[in-house]
Amino acid sequence: MTNRALFVLRFEGWTALRVFDRPCDSSYTGGALEELKMKRIACLICAVALMVGCGDDDTGAEDTGTDATVDTGPAPDTSLPDTSTPDTGGEDTSVPEDTNPPMETCDPFESGSCDEGKCTLAIARDGEGEFLEAFWACVDDTVAKAEGIPCGRPVDATPDDETDDVRADDCAEGLFCGQVDGDSITRCIPMCDGESVTCDDGDYCGTANSEPFFGFCETPALCDPVYQVGCDEGDACYTLTNDDGDLISDCFEFSPPEGGTGAAGEECMFINNCMAGTRCTPMDSTGDGELDTATCVPFCLIGDPPDPLPDSELDGSCDMTCDPFELESDDNVVLTPSTPGLCIDA
Repeated sequence: MTNRALFVLRFEGWTALRVFDRPCDSSYTGGALEELKMKRIACLICAVALMVGCGDDDTGAEDTGTDATVDTGPAPDTSLPDTSTPDTGGEDTSVPEDTNPPMETCDPFESGSCDEGKCTLAIARDGEGEFLEAFWACVDDTVAKAEGIPCGRPVDATPDDETDDVRADDCAEGLFCGQVDGDSITRCIPMCDGESVTCDDGDYCGTANSEPFFGFCETPALCDPVYQVGCDEGDACYTLTNDDGDLISDCFEFSPPEGGTGAAGEECMFINNCMAGTRCTPMDSTGDGELDTATCVPFCLIGDPPDPLPDSELDGSCDMTCDPFELESDDNVVLTPSTPGLCIDA
């Protein structure tokens, strides 16, 4: 599997992004479909892969242990956790009705958003240690560790309230305490939001969580989604958009939905729920203009094939309509080796 710039984050009482469960972006807007933005909008397939578990606040090497793939659902209330999500067999992260963690609004991507201290992610747990909610909060910044330094979550985000358990990490503002795949301990990692804090040219802000939103910069493989070349065995090539709005592609491990195969026409939640050569795409199933489902749709070739022609069993043909991806502006470009479209019944 390709581990090139993909993150597996492990940290006490919070969520981790599984390498193979990448939220989709929504650069495809073909036909009459309403344009969906990747950033700050939770759509049916822009969901969060959660691993919720327990650990030691004083260490930086926790392993969360359990998985729960969470679907945000069509047009949901995007506050985490989403109580409308289906049961996927993982830990229940729904918030009890009487839970009301203290909220102090701030923005970790905006300098000086806190009058005192730093803006960071606070995680609330109930009396039994169960995850309740996560939110941005202003906390004490006596300890503010730099990028790459081992970290933990020892900071009491509500020191004046001894009845709750709301913790924050000891990284500097703009950093997040997580464990990168291949590392044995948690370290301070830079966050991005694709707006105030963007990635290097050509990279993209891979969504780690939808609400509150944050992600981590990743470098795309620029594989070929039409011919499915350029990825390691077991991976498939999927389209995304980078922070500049250009159409790019990256490799992720194919992981079909439970009970499904990921074949064209099947429903999906995550970008990599669809088999190689197809893409999880928001669709209007009723014709009323609302994107109410998501299905695996085959890639097809727009324009001339590349030269030389890739060695592939796929040829990019489409017996319906090969609908192009709509870019944000005329300044944006397609950076994939061949120009992909989606084969739909227009």
